[in-house]
Amino acid sequence: MLNMNVHLLHSGRTSGDGKRLSAFPGKPEFRRETAFVAVSAISEQFFCEHKVENEFAFGEIPTETKDAGTELHDELIPQEAVTKDQFVKLVERKKPSFAVLGVWGNVGGLRIVGMPDHIVWS
Repeated sequence: MLNMNVHLLHSGRTSGDGKRLSAFPGKPEFRRETAFVAVSAISEQFFCEHKVENEFAFGEIPTETKDAGTELHDELIPQEAVTKDQFVKLVERKKPSFAVLGVWGNVGGLRIVGMPDHIVWS
């Protein structure tokens, strides 16, 4: 059984310098200099992990929100397809540019593939 000490925390208020206030005194020893992790952060991670698992099991479920987001994305950042040679010329210009590119690699024998939302280089 998990033994937990329960404390009352100040609400998500911040001090004048933007750092989180907490009921826990002392120097935070954890990543991002936090003294605590909110239950909502843990449940959000749990939800996201299950969302990913469900997409593997059942496929992506289209929604109006996703469709609207894709349309807005395409309006805000219009894209045009280019050939490999055109892409090489863009990179050789050494000016800030961005692209959507397929990327892949292997980690521990598992192939990781993706299409980052925009890769920016200069």
